[in-house]
Amino acid sequence: MEERSASLQVLISELIERKEGWERLKQKKQRTVVVMLLSIICLVFLISRTVTLRSLPHEELFASPLRMMLCGVMIGSILLFTSIGKKLDEQEETFESLRQEFIERGEELFPANYTNQEREALLARMKQSYDINLYHYH
Repeated sequence: MEERSASLQVLISELIERKEGWERLKQKKQRTVVVMLLSIICLVFLISRTVTLRSLPHEELFASPLRMMLCGVMIGSILLFTSIGKKLDEQEETFESLRQEFIERGEELFPANYTNQEREALLARMKQSYDINLYHYH
């Protein structure tokens, strides 16, 4: 019985840890998008102020150090965005597989002395506190 309770606690703490990591990555991805969009907007604004019919776009792009820096920030944020996207997909997949394992093994994880009300309270607390749905797998 102690074994069940310990494995339940380990699984719950692992779920919470993975969910928090997933949320941190989502926030990082959102900040990267904001940086990328701001650098694109600034770059377009700077180029549009000085572009002439005789100038070539690549000449205007590299005409000043500020523009070159904005190009670097834009390219860096695009690369970071794709990297974070891949990590985010992996993190979501591992979280969902652990969540599915919890749902499938739910009956055997809870100690025998847990009542249905205690189980429901734990599941509701996980949903409310951490936004982790452990009721069913979709």
